[in-house]
Amino acid sequence: MPSRIAVNAFDAVRLTRRGSEVAGRLRQDREAALTSALAALTAGEQARLTHVSERLLAALTSSREQARVICRLCDHGVCQGGQPSTDELRGQELTASR
Repeated sequence: MPSRIAVNAFDAVRLTRRGSEVAGRLRQDREAALTSALAALTAGEQARLTHVSERLLAALTSSREQARVICRLCDHGVCQGGQPSTDELRGQELTASR
């Protein structure tokens, strides 16, 4: 039975220029599909959906590695310095270090 080697592949893998271009197109396509779907909701409903989605992401994220998987195709510029999936985790780390 082959042994498993623990490797932190999240830090070792980087997209090529072509890979970055493909990922950019995928984000654009996903954004267009979501924009179309969300048009059925009022502004208030969209705000509530955002709030609930952020809470779910925070609840589903218990480690930095998990956050990297969840956010692998995110448009990181949209988060403007804060990601729902890691903000709560960061708070937990600060509390634990005290």
